[in-house]
Amino acid sequence: MDISLDALYTGTFDVRTKEAPLQVLQTPVSGAVRASLTGKGGKHHKDHGDDDDDFQKKHELYYVRKSETWQRGWIGDDQKPEMHDRRTLGGIELRNSLGPIRLHLAQLKPQPPTTAIRR
Repeated sequence: MDISLDALYTGTFDVRTKEAPLQVLQTPVSGAVRASLTGKGGKHHKDHGDDDDDFQKKHELYYVRKSETWQRGWIGDDQKPEMHDRRTLGGIELRNSLGPIRLHLAQLKPQPPTTAIRR
């Protein structure tokens, strides 16, 4: 199973396998996609230089659990999903018994993978 979520996705993820490896990967998006998301695509737009940073702060990857067969967390700001209105968040659950799973999460800027576990 190989699933990709676009850079606008915010919400939870829960990925589990029984006997196969899984990966949650952050995948950098192209310059054209970045420009359309941050409003830098127009000819007359002033580039303030911080639009990417503002968007990225609201689009971080956080783990609640991270092991070889189960990874759970959320994409968004540093508030736990329980602090938000559930109707405004997305949620994805992926399960596979014997086959591998790769979940690609688009990000605006290449950054080192997040290793923090929040509780």
